[in-house]
Amino acid sequence: MAGVLLVSIFLLPLLLLVSISENESNVTNTSAATPRDVQRVKRVYRQLELAGYFNRQMKIFITEDDINSFFKLATRGIKRLQGRSSISTKTGTKLMVSLYLPENPFGDYINLIISLPVSSTSIDPDTIKIGKITLPGKVASQLIKHASVQLLGEQQSETFFSSVKGIKTFNKGIIVNYQPIQDLGAQLANLANLSKLFNGNSGATLSPERIHYYYSQLCQHLGWEEKTSLAGYLQQAISLAAQQNNSTTDAGSENHAALYATAILFGNYRFNSIFQAVPKQELRRCQAKAPTATLAKRNDLSLHFIYAATIKILSDSQLSFAMSEFKELSDSLYGGSGFSFADLAADHAGIRFAEFSSGKQSAKYLQQQATQLNNERFFFPSISDLPEGITQQKFESQYRDVEGNNYQLALDEIKQRINNLELYKNAP
Repeated sequence: MAGVLLVSIFLLPLLLLVSISENESNVTNTSAATPRDVQRVKRVYRQLELAGYFNRQMKIFITEDDINSFFKLATRGIKRLQGRSSISTKTGTKLMVSLYLPENPFGDYINLIISLPVSSTSIDPDTIKIGKITLPGKVASQLIKHASVQLLGEQQSETFFSSVKGIKTFNKGIIVNYQPIQDLGAQLANLANLSKLFNGNSGATLSPERIHYYYSQLCQHLGWEEKTSLAGYLQQAISLAAQQNNSTTDAGSENHAALYATAILFGNYRFNSIFQAVPKQELRRCQAKAPTATLAKRNDLSLHFIYAATIKILSDSQLSFAMSEFKELSDSLYGGSGFSFADLAADHAGIRFAEFSSGKQSAKYLQQQATQLNNERFFFPSISDLPEGITQQKFESQYRDVEGNNYQLALDEIKQRINNLELYKNAP
């Protein structure tokens, strides 16, 4: 009897994996993101912000195209995932998600279909189908809530579920009765860490104490100039990290703490709110005298570099670039400054620098080359001849979308410029 029980305990998870694994994806819509997709997602987000501004329950209109645009943009950040929606007044809403798992011996994909009713007072699905297994409504609801708690934590999960007070289907869309979520932007930012589950992120860990140490040290070396190259402060930060090397410290973790401190000082002081590393009084004193940091004599490029590097440290490289790409596509819309490949070059450079700073061999190599960081050209590419100010119409006619040949050629040129930088060209 005991032997049968042990065999059952071993076989049940195996049988479950076989049942939910499939050889093909259930998502066939693989078109790439365009500025129009950004426009749709921003329109939905503005509705959520408006509800938050008035602090009252409002009806949010979301179309099938809006959801599909969200999936296309999300896929840029989480390559393993594909998603698509289908909305009908007869059958309700279907959300189809496919997770690519080539390392799974029973099938390359795990497919999920969530079926929502035509009308409901909360997020309660009719059914959930995972692979070959179909779960009825009550079981499906419990599964979604349990998974949400595991991914987001009990409090954040409850916040998101309680914000939906009703869903009603119209032709190719849904109306959601939405109760505003406080600090919606911060809540969504916390979801960035979910990318680690799908993309993987083995980067260095961050210590609030180490971030505070580097921030204080950088603050002491602040000059009185109004503008200065970020290069000089990166050189100081990585030099300080190199001085910490001993048997109890990790070069990658020290580099990331130093970079994060640099991001608080020269990027945005709100980065401090995540770890509460720097006391408020010290933060105010240092930020007040911090000069404007530049790269290629431009503050916007310095900010792109810092933001992309920091998002990489906090989450994942692909997500960091997807967010940068989203920003540029958004800029191409009416009223924006235009899509800029120079900005994307700065984003790529920041991501590469953050990756390099935590690699097993490259972290120490970066510290050994710290004195060279005072020269921008050592780690930051030339932006000469990179197109900027591209409108939505011009982007779609010249580049089509983010998978178009011309767009990929432009990205390849940026990557080649970064690969040819002295920091990476001579690395072990």
